Amino acid sequence: MTEPPPHRRRLAGIDIGTLTCRLLIADLIPGHPLKELRSDRRILRLGEGVDQTRQLSSAAMARTIACLQEWQNVINGYHVETTAVVATSAVRDATNREEFLERVKREAGFDVEVITGEEEARRTLLGIRSGLPTGVTDILALDIGGGSTEFILDRSGQKPIVRSIDIGVVRLCERVLRHDPPATEEVRQAREWVSREARAAVADMGDYRQATFIGTAGTVTSLAAMAQKLKSYKSARIHNYVLRLETIRALEHTLLSRAKAERVGLPGLEKNREEVIAAGAIIIRTIMETLGQEACLVSDLGLREGVLIDLAMRGGGADDVGSEDLPAYVHNLGKVLNEWLEVSNTLYKDIKSLMNEYQDDWSSQPFRRMFVRACWALIEGEVFCLKQFTLRACELGGKSLTSSEHKLLSEVLMLGDDSGRIKREDVRGSTHENLKQTLKIATSKFELGWTPDFSNQGWALLRRSLDLRHRITHPKIAAELAISDDELDLHRSGFAWFLETVQKFKTIFQKKYR
Repeated sequence: MTEPPPHRRRLAGIDIGTLTCRLLIADLIPGHPLKELRSDRRILRLGEGVDQTRQLSSAAMARTIACLQEWQNVINGYHVETTAVVATSAVRDATNREEFLERVKREAGFDVEVITGEEEARRTLLGIRSGLPTGVTDILALDIGGGSTEFILDRSGQKPIVRSIDIGVVRLCERVLRHDPPATEEVRQAREWVSREARAAVADMGDYRQATFIGTAGTVTSLAAMAQKLKSYKSARIHNYVLRLETIRALEHTLLSRAKAERVGLPGLEKNREEVIAAGAIIIRTIMETLGQEACLVSDLGLREGVLIDLAMRGGGADDVGSEDLPAYVHNLGKVLNEWLEVSNTLYKDIKSLMNEYQDDWSSQPFRRMFVRACWALIEGEVFCLKQFTLRACELGGKSLTSSEHKLLSEVLMLGDDSGRIKREDVRGSTHENLKQTLKIATSKFELGWTPDFSNQGWALLRRSLDLRHRITHPKIAAELAISDDELDLHRSGFAWFLETVQKFKTIFQKKYR
């Protein structure tokens, strides 16, 4: 395998679930979604019997470790920078989990992080958020696993609310659905149990009915594949597919009317999922009916992707994962932050390329003019990205903005016309006020304990540099295009002040939030 190209980070994530183990190897490219290189998933039933015995069986551990050994070889072939491995419900609940973790370390070479249901939900949310369709903001996500089910309510400007219940497809089969196919009374008991736990989970969530209902993980994606009668699993057909309640009811009826062996070969049903898919259909149908949901938007992204996004946001090493709980809104800013860094890098390269082309010939008037313009392109690009970063942070983190702050950061004013309709008006203040107020608002909202010094000579020189940029951009006479040595010096000094100020902001921000 080739090594990752420059400016990319190659990461691997493994999700050791109660029913399924999942692998994802991907490149992280600044400003872009994860670029998948290799993915795999195996139904290994690690949590088989854990609900009754509270022990991981020797056979289940052996199956899982053999798979992890295989995946370690795959990961090594991709020259992965960092790997994160997480375990969920089955390992959480098992009294012999330390034996399993030690064996995985010794035999497969992985350090495994056992995460709580709440942490599982948080990282799942990162994965889901990375692939939502345009226009979807507030969401109520459902993650049906083998041993537990997570509810995640994430609304704009509010901290996500997470609830986890100890019902999953494996646990439901082992505890209630013991006949093949399940008896009518077993189905009734299962529905009653799921409905009771679902009502309790959302009781204190507030108003979730306006949020888009989203389902992730194997049950929901399998039902989406079955609804479309797919001959093979196609993520592009699954992701963002709308699964309606009446379709789920019909699929549930089909599954409950067949024994496990008779489910094998049903179009769209993944091999080895025939034992638990009926339980999954009962769970999703009952929850949707209990919560009054008529449709479910299917996400093929979840915990596996969230593990990588979380790893990238924390800066990399396995020792860093789980070492500190960052504010939830900071994790959701990954895409915006990466775009900011990509803009900065590109504009810096423009300036460097310009200087190389002219071989630092500062006597050249064309070079001087292009240099001033390139510097101001970088300044305005940095300021715009900082605006978007701060605005998004305030929306996700529930930090309030005054109307004037929101107008400055968004560069948009919403106005009501005579008919009562809302119209959008683009607004933009002066460049120097934009720059000054953006830095002030950002340092305040992120509570950095530092404010740029706008009283020193650097800021004054930067304002004079702005006047210079305006003059050479809109000259009245040819002589105004000339840049004197003194003007060049003041521009370079003002530009240096800006670079130092922005770099200080980034340094303090990273120390506080990483």
